Amino acid sequence: MAASNKKPSLFKDNKKLNKYGITLVGFAVICFFAGIISNKAMFTIDSGTFTNDEISIVGPIETTSTNSLFKIKASQKIYSYGNWCYLSGEVLDKNKEYLFGFGKELYRETGRDSDGTWYENITSYSTVVNLKKPGTYYFKLYNESESNPRKVGNITYSISMQEASNVPYVILSIFSIIAGVILLIMANRTVIAENID
Repeated sequence: MAASNKKPSLFKDNKKLNKYGITLVGFAVICFFAGIISNKAMFTIDSGTFTNDEISIVGPIETTSTNSLFKIKASQKIYSYGNWCYLSGEVLDKNKEYLFGFGKELYRETGRDSDGTWYENITSYSTVVNLKKPGTYYFKLYNESESNPRKVGNITYSISMQEASNVPYVILSIFSIIAGVILLIMANRTVIAENID
């Protein structure tokens, strides 16, 4: 009687491990989409534009719950290479006293190295601020730059209240997909080895 040349199915080598692996991959996909949904803004509190030498103060902002999340997005046009700015933000209390700060350097750079000419642009910034206690707050936004004002544009910003942070979902998604793939490889190592050979 001739031996069968039929290769074993990928998902029949170890049914239990396959089941767990597929479940974890499915859970990772759910977490990924939950993270996208939770990262959407509930509503925009304020948006606008200010120049390099201006300071924009947004508020008062009243929060009635713990861990209120606010997404701050800002961008600046930088017209030529070699110019930069540092977008700074501060969270102020009800008396407009400093609580904590945040910020990022924006720039357009170019240069040459052993691989040739390179270009790098970072002209936008986004962060999520967590106001842990209920109360009255202000956001202070301003720019620190040594660039020629003619070589950089105005700063555009928006501040939105967030439904929830997407960080836990992202972490769960990454760990679940890694664990799921490892289980699938372990469960089907015989089949994989045969297919490689």
